[in-house]
Amino acid sequence: MQHSVVKPDEQVVKNNKFFTTQNICLLAMLSCASFLLIKFLKLPPLPFFPSFLQIHFSYIPILLACFMLGMQGGLTVVVIRSLLGLLFGSDAAYIDSIADFIIGVALVLPTCLIYSQNRTRRGALLAMLVATAFVCFAAILLNRFLLIPLYVQVYFKGDWDMLLGMVSSLYPNITLQSFYNYYLWLAVLPFNLAWAVPSCIITFFLYRPLELILKQIQARQKVRYIVDSNCEIDDGESAK
Repeated sequence: MQHSVVKPDEQVVKNNKFFTTQNICLLAMLSCASFLLIKFLKLPPLPFFPSFLQIHFSYIPILLACFMLGMQGGLTVVVIRSLLGLLFGSDAAYIDSIADFIIGVALVLPTCLIYSQNRTRRGALLAMLVATAFVCFAAILLNRFLLIPLYVQVYFKGDWDMLLGMVSSLYPNITLQSFYNYYLWLAVLPFNLAWAVPSCIITFFLYRPLELILKQIQARQKVRYIVDSNCEIDDGESAK
């Protein structure tokens, strides 16, 4: 008597499949949470930053995706969040979406690469520390060579005086020649630390409980799958 049995290799492939129903639901929730946080829950402008720099915590769902679903999950949330920003943003939203995408990737890569080698709380803390430093470095380069030139062209029609006027109250001695010396080190660097450090702290205390809940759900689904498979085999044998 022969009956259909799932081969071990096929079972491993099935268990390792990334885009399961559960993972898709989790990715959708984290992506929506990230988009809502950046769209509607920004902090009011702080007096020591230019008014157009507003702190938000939309990278917390991205970090959670990294720890719970790995690099593929983190990058997926970054992509979906950026696409939502393009769909529901203003005409010039593509600049913000480009910036958010690049910073998101800069956050995901070191976080996942380090945590995958040491899946402990210490490994998570080290991963986020390195990711924070990497994000600050990427943000400085991004603003220097892409974002600021784009902003000046799109928002101010190439008129640097308008941008200088927006930051002159914070930096009275700023000039076109000294703009990047002031802006990169007194605005971009502390601004990225201001959102990255709290985001990492919150994630550090959230990811482990959420990961345990996810594992419990996966364990229940696995047991249910085994029970259902055994029932199908028993029904098949009874029919014969």
